[in-house]
Amino acid sequence: MPSGQEHYHSLVAQGCARLYRVKPSESSLAGLSPEEHERFISHFLGAEPETSNFAVTEKATVETVRLGDLPDLPPIDLLTIDTQSTELTILQNSPRVLSSVLVLESEVEFVPLYREQALFEHLQFALDTQGLVMHKMIDIVGRPMLPWGG
Repeated sequence: MPSGQEHYHSLVAQGCARLYRVKPSESSLAGLSPEEHERFISHFLGAEPETSNFAVTEKATVETVRLGDLPDLPPIDLLTIDTQSTELTILQNSPRVLSSVLVLESEVEFVPLYREQALFEHLQFALDTQGLVMHKMIDIVGRPMLPWGG
């Protein structure tokens, strides 16, 4: 696979799949131009307003929408989700979407990187209750960590 291409690129390029990308704001869409089988949706995904795990540089009130409540969202075969620690919340609030998903790719951690972050076992349990099973792990990487002792 050429560097910089997602593993589903060839399906999209052949017209066998449509790609829906959710970006949190209109400004995050600036400079992006969708390809033929691609659609950008501007929403903040979530369940309820949550606190951030990042340094606060600006405060703004935003309205979130559940993934399953996005307008005109067709049944999804492949769902890729990487939302910097809110994956579990989004998936728990999207049972209708998950009922049609054939493949789910989600970023997941074994040790927390963010405050109150759901870990692998939490996602595994939540997906099991939805009838989904883990097939394989891809792109496994290690992260440098401080020693656990004080």
